[in-house]
Amino acid sequence: LDLELYSESAILIDLETNTVIAEKNPDAKIYPASMTKVMTLLVAVEQMQNPEENLKDKVTITQEICDESYRSGSSFVGYGVDD
Repeated sequence: LDLELYSESAILIDLETNTVIAEKNPDAKIYPASMTKVMTLLVAVEQMQNPEENLKDKVTITQEICDESYRSGSSFVGYGVDD
């Protein structure tokens, strides 16, 4: 495959045959932070009674929650006050 990938690592697998079609830096040790965020969102949406409606809901995150996330070194997504 002639692809320009911006990721440092990648793998493309044919799920029907379990065959690796393409790979980039497959043996590198990487940390799953971004994948963890995606999976958290997936699980949350799967648990919603009506995702089409619930995704429009506004969620308030307190300053205390933001402060604790910062203190614990959690990934920070840029929550804003009164956004």
